[in-house]
Amino acid sequence: MAAVPWTHDASMNSPRPIQPHPALRLSMASSSGAADVVAFSVLVSSLPELASATSGWIKLAPLGVVCGRDGRGPYNFGNQTQAAAIVAASKAYAGPTDPLIDYDHAFDLSASRGLGNAPAAGWIKDLDVRADGIYARVEWTKAAAVKMKRGEYRYVSPTFNHAADGTVVRILRAGLTNHPNFNLPALAAATPHQEPVMDPTLAALCAALGMPVGTDVNAAISRVHALTAASAAARADFDRIATAAGLSVGAEPTAIAAAVSADPDPKAWVPMATYTAAAATLAELQGQTLEREATAAVDKAVTEGKVAPATREHFLKVYRADPSGWTAFAAALPVVVPPGKTAGGGVSGQPSGGSVTGALDDGQKSVLAMMGVDPAKAAKVMEEMGWAS
Repeated sequence: MAAVPWTHDASMNSPRPIQPHPALRLSMASSSGAADVVAFSVLVSSLPELASATSGWIKLAPLGVVCGRDGRGPYNFGNQTQAAAIVAASKAYAGPTDPLIDYDHAFDLSASRGLGNAPAAGWIKDLDVRADGIYARVEWTKAAAVKMKRGEYRYVSPTFNHAADGTVVRILRAGLTNHPNFNLPALAAATPHQEPVMDPTLAALCAALGMPVGTDVNAAISRVHALTAASAAARADFDRIATAAGLSVGAEPTAIAAAVSADPDPKAWVPMATYTAAAATLAELQGQTLEREATAAVDKAVTEGKVAPATREHFLKVYRADPSGWTAFAAALPVVVPPGKTAGGGVSGQPSGGSVTGALDDGQKSVLAMMGVDPAKAAKVMEEMGWAS
């Protein structure tokens, strides 16, 4: 879409379109004939004829695809939606500053390289997208307003970033010029104003890391460090599994997987169900054996008169609690019921009429104390029951 020069109507606050200069009409035709492809020369816009005003809206760039008259391009400003994205990116890039409008792109050709100055002709205060292009609200300097009023400058040309495929990314600034169609090489050349070309090695690294093209090198290095740490941790885990599976440290993951998934050696491993059943059977047999041993040991003590039949259950518990200590414990027990006698002094259940003779000895007292029985009370009970000492 061709850019439309604008003039200022003193009776209106907004500019009105005028016909392009006859010298531009020929360059407006594209080699393809497509309506949205225009010659690069019309990318510059005619300035308003200022009377006393020092600010106003001007057209900064068209929509669609534009080509340089010298064959450079094409550059694509897109449709209104894409142009809105360009405006947003331009404002974000400028931040709190006002983009510069200089004279003859002095900033790009000299000042940015330290070769001279770039006095301001104006400042871009705002950007807007309209049906035919991107517009800028410019606040002109008094000197620039005088130059434009005198006709010393007639056109404005934007400086912009673009991607390798020509897609315009953002507008950086603009310059007053009398050279429409970007005859200034630096403005039409791709190198100074295109998006930086990413280092091939860094691009390949980002692709391998799954990171987007354009990733900062420091971010890529951080990702490498993170992956290295994760790899080391994973290797340590593999080594622990390998060792548990009977493999050496450093075994390959495939070998570890094979070892873990292989059927276990039946000589070294049994199913859990079999182990559980065997353990339960063993515990039952051990319990039965312990009970038989406890019964035999305590009944022997009863026969020997060291355990009264009434306390048999208690001594069974004592044996179960410490089978290995029973022998020494039973040896220290005193005879409390002489063999062949029962409570009351009789033999074979027959009362004897005997009486207790003598007092409890030290051994008997010690055993009774171990059982938590007061020796004096025990002696009295034995005397009342007629048990022989």
